[in-house]
Amino acid sequence: MKDHLVRVTFTTDELRKMPMVHSGFFVTSCLAINEIGLSLRLFLMSMNTRSKERPISDSALEEYAFCQHQMVERSLGSKVVEYLNMFGDYQTRCQRAKDTTLAAMIDPVMDTVRNSIRVGPAYKLAEWYRNKTSSHYNVSEITDLMMKGDIADEHNIYLHKQVGNANYLLGEQILLAKLAEGGKSPEDTAAMLTAYGKWVEDAARYVVDVHHSFSVALFQTFFPDKIGQRFEINPEPHLVAKLSESALPIFWDFSDVIRKRP
Repeated sequence: MKDHLVRVTFTTDELRKMPMVHSGFFVTSCLAINEIGLSLRLFLMSMNTRSKERPISDSALEEYAFCQHQMVERSLGSKVVEYLNMFGDYQTRCQRAKDTTLAAMIDPVMDTVRNSIRVGPAYKLAEWYRNKTSSHYNVSEITDLMMKGDIADEHNIYLHKQVGNANYLLGEQILLAKLAEGGKSPEDTAAMLTAYGKWVEDAARYVVDVHHSFSVALFQTFFPDKIGQRFEINPEPHLVAKLSESALPIFWDFSDVIRKRP
């Protein structure tokens, strides 16, 4: 498979010569958007793992796949919430500095964020996950969810001789109680889970587009004469995944691993 890339190179001196309010955000946004892009890739692959075209015959393995998807989804949603917060802070810093250089791009984005993205139960859930159950974990809040659950609910962990194939599903099952707060029915809980997944995917795709548009606006403003280098690539097959086919595995096969003894 042949493709093309365009390499755009910046020296540290060039970055420093930009107003710091813009250069600092640009560098940080590059860092954040790569993480979001990677998480989005894993999210789509985890969806393929559970697609109707790939039925999973064993209920335990279905639980593995469900748990994995929930973790990837929650991580992606949390990163998106963090990016939205960061972009809002960027707008605020520009306003305080009375810098309107990129306001024509920044302000409409934040209008969309406030009116269409940072609204509704799905966003509130994503924000709660970001604050309580992603990167840092609020033990008190998670304990409260456990205490509020039905005493008859059953929760599983799966052990395996290879530790990498174990799954401590119990945590994800307890976390589902957040969706049922307020006495929601199972149908309402399922609908909330679906709405949250849609919010995560849509919002992730949106911020990826925002970063791209911001980068273009920044190039045109501060580096109007910069020319990218277009070149051909021919990536090896194992580096290219098909969007509709590639699935995120839930098990490791250790049979081809040669154990080195001391």
